[in-house]
Amino acid sequence: MGMSNTGPGGTKNISVLMIEDNPGDARLIKEALTDLRDPDFELEWAKCLLEGIESLKRKTPGMILLDLSLPDSHGFDTIARVRKEFPIVPLVVLTGLNDENVGLKAVQLGAQDYIIKGTVEGVALSRIIRYAIERKRIEEALRESEERLKRKNHEIREFTDVVTHDLKKPLASIKTIHDLVAKEAFGKLNDQGSEAMGICKDAINYMQELLQDLLTCASLEAETVSLEREKLDMKDIAEQVFRRFSRQMEEKGIRPFNNAETYACADRKAVMKLMMNLIGNSINYIGEGGKREITVGSMQKNGTAVFFVKDTGIGIPEESQGEIFQKFKRGKNALAISGTGLGLAIVKGTVLAHGGEIWIESKVDDGTTVYFTLPDGAKAQNGENAMPGSDTLP
Repeated sequence: MGMSNTGPGGTKNISVLMIEDNPGDARLIKEALTDLRDPDFELEWAKCLLEGIESLKRKTPGMILLDLSLPDSHGFDTIARVRKEFPIVPLVVLTGLNDENVGLKAVQLGAQDYIIKGTVEGVALSRIIRYAIERKRIEEALRESEERLKRKNHEIREFTDVVTHDLKKPLASIKTIHDLVAKEAFGKLNDQGSEAMGICKDAINYMQELLQDLLTCASLEAETVSLEREKLDMKDIAEQVFRRFSRQMEEKGIRPFNNAETYACADRKAVMKLMMNLIGNSINYIGEGGKREITVGSMQKNGTAVFFVKDTGIGIPEESQGEIFQKFKRGKNALAISGTGLGLAIVKGTVLAHGGEIWIESKVDDGTTVYFTLPDGAKAQNGENAMPGSDTLP
């Protein structure tokens, strides 16, 4: 990024292109840099933007000093024009205005720093240039790292899509054969055969659930989930989920309580899946004996809507709590209970995709409470903190 030459004694020279139309200002900068050593500066002077761009096309300097008041370009548009054609060269703006807002705006548009003309001497100017070069180097390294991460996420998502697609085909064939055998299309089943078909059906359902959860996890990790945000009545969402699980709760003697009185601004399908996972977990890990209750509720904390799902189940050992939201991680006291180990990872990914936070409180044999935040639906309705419509995470 940028060019530098090695001077006497191995010292690296820094080539600087100064685009400045005022001869007096140009002379002051040249004088400030001329007597400096370690590093030495090689200064080239262009008197207008067009001349500067032509010089940049011939040779990439280590730094650009750019005046914002040129004969052929004026104001912040000058930065935009240089950045568009030469995005990776470090740039420091020269301005005659002693206005910090001008400098901040210049940095926001892509400059690494700004100098008020006539106020900076040689050593300070050298330091500004060297620091600006280092800042730009770090910016470019971060950008390249982010691009690599995006490519890797895309590759992971593509790989997961291919694998799950390839697995779904034979699984569908197995399910078809199972259904035919279970319906005794090939002859009557004895008790052992019926039992085997039940085990086979459970395995098929588990694999279908696992494949779908893997796809969801991959989408969340690759940040390619499309969210359709709308105002959601969280009490209504919880009520729908409780109805879906009514048979399982009745069989286990679980009493549901729905106290979620707050609205959220979020994707309906994603939040429904989130609540299905949390309430489903509470049912699976409710344990034997004692009080059996699941409560969905909400509260306000520091002006933020906080939702929670609380149960009176087996709880999570303290040593497992730090990794409980990771894929395939489960409480050490829950390994014998059926589950994919992906539910809480999906829940966390969904909350983070909405810009929320998630945490747990749990004690063995005393139950677990999962807390999470979502954008406040009441504020969104009033235009505060609103994030309506559709958006796809980058």
